[in-house]
Amino acid sequence: MGVREGYRITKAITREIEMGCLDIHQKSARFRSCFGYHVSNYALKRLTMIHEVVNNKLDGFSNNKLLVLDFYADWCNPCQALAPVLDKIANDNQDITFLRINVDNNQDLSDKYNILSIPTLILINDGRVIETSIGVISENVLQNKLDLMKQA
Repeated sequence: MGVREGYRITKAITREIEMGCLDIHQKSARFRSCFGYHVSNYALKRLTMIHEVVNNKLDGFSNNKLLVLDFYADWCNPCQALAPVLDKIANDNQDITFLRINVDNNQDLSDKYNILSIPTLILINDGRVIETSIGVISENVLQNKLDLMKQA
């Protein structure tokens, strides 16, 4: 199995978790059957720290106090470079909700937030946009921005 196929399977299983179709034990079993090895519960939790937005809807997340919206595209190399940074930051800041929004599949949200370049990160506190960051950003700079957002 190639990396691309593994990524596709991981995304599909993560979607099933987010929709409530699988619990953590079923997810572990599904990964073992697909990849042929054991995946720890810690690793499985890390896969779901950033939620994928589908159908232009932020419905389940609009009540969250602290939000980070990551506007990206699968074909965007800078977006792919930013993804591991966001994964680590999301794991370290579990009090903040991180949402990944594919601009190709969620054009209404892209228009609503006036996304002209990707990757774009939008930091939201109590429903207000605190900051917009365009382009790849380092882990330290992003963590500093999140710390300021928490204090606002």
